[in-house]
Amino acid sequence: RAAVARVRGVESRGERPAIPGVRILRKLGSGGSGTVWLGEREGLRVAVKVLHPHVVADARQRARMEREYALLQRIRHPGVVRVLDYVEDCGVGPALVLAYAPGRSLAERLGDETFSPGRAARVALAVLEALDAVHATGVIHRDIKPSNVILDEDDRPSLLDFGIARPADASSLTGSGDFVGTVAFAAPEQRHGGRVDPRADLYAVGALVLAMAGRRPGWEGLATLPAGLQAVVRRAMREDPADRYPSARAMADALRFAAEDGFRGPPVEVGMVLPGGLRLERLAPWRHPRAWLFRARPLGNADPVGVLLFTSEHRAELERAVAARPEEVRLLHRVQGPFRDPSGLAWFLVDGREPERAAEALISGGKVDRKLDGLDILAGAGAVAAVLAGAAVGGAVARGMKAGAKKKRRAAGSRSGNRKA
Repeated sequence: RAAVARVRGVESRGERPAIPGVRILRKLGSGGSGTVWLGEREGLRVAVKVLHPHVVADARQRARMEREYALLQRIRHPGVVRVLDYVEDCGVGPALVLAYAPGRSLAERLGDETFSPGRAARVALAVLEALDAVHATGVIHRDIKPSNVILDEDDRPSLLDFGIARPADASSLTGSGDFVGTVAFAAPEQRHGGRVDPRADLYAVGALVLAMAGRRPGWEGLATLPAGLQAVVRRAMREDPADRYPSARAMADALRFAAEDGFRGPPVEVGMVLPGGLRLERLAPWRHPRAWLFRARPLGNADPVGVLLFTSEHRAELERAVAARPEEVRLLHRVQGPFRDPSGLAWFLVDGREPERAAEALISGGKVDRKLDGLDILAGAGAVAAVLAGAAVGGAVARGMKAGAKKKRRAAGSRSGNRKA
């Protein structure tokens, strides 16, 4: 482990730290465990982090500060605050001397500024680039949140507070099963005391994008993002770490790719597994402004299916419209659904042999007949084209499909007999 500098302070006055060679100017702010002061050393501004008096006696808190110094010594990246010294006793307890990061925290910015999807994506991209450097040293931050991101006047972020960060192969300084972090930005495995790896930080970046551009907390805010940005956030925030991006670099690449297309892509990525074990294998060559068609395969099942997918933005209108679609059309294309997930996705399963034909018949067939709540409803053969309507095809539909198949077989046999005659 990195050696820790043992710098003795001088006698402090009140709550102000006293460190040789550092002139304390003013208090910058306080957090849950400590206070940060603005100082000056050799003509350069520094930040001095000290523990609150009521936590100085806590051996675990002191150990975390010492470990934060050791971990920050490993990292050299412009997006991560640089550590200068560890002071064993500055008169009010131990202290860290850090390079000063000018600007305001993202938490403060969110209080009085608007973040467009593009601006949120740029900030998230820079955070991911910093995390790539952090993870490359074997460190997991574990507390990515708006108050730990400082933005300068050009929106360049600096990551702060590695107090609960730890090496990927190290044990925690908390008690067994204790949670340390911020619930709204912590991955499920972190909240539940499970094993944490760098993918927990990627979950937090997804939550960070929601905080910036979603304008509403949690999955409710996801619906306000453009579809292509939704796809990146959805994957980053999957409950199972194995379903998330494998690295900060991979997530950054996906974010760049989505941004190049103006976030007009589908709201999910190829390879995503929908609830129920349905893996999306590829995007079909069928286009619609409000729907996407995927070829998919159920896990453990060799028979492919088509997935006609929508977002919550248009789900209500489409669900109201489906009731008018003739049952024989749905039977013909083996339509099942709609299905939903908590993130606002809705989808229909269609015949996997000809999913494009099914989508064409259900959504794009016919001409524009009228408008329902501002959504163009396409009519064909006198019926309103719609997809999302009721529950999955049930017993009556299944019996209808069997009866139709039996009728076709009888008709085929009759034609065969006529040819023989």
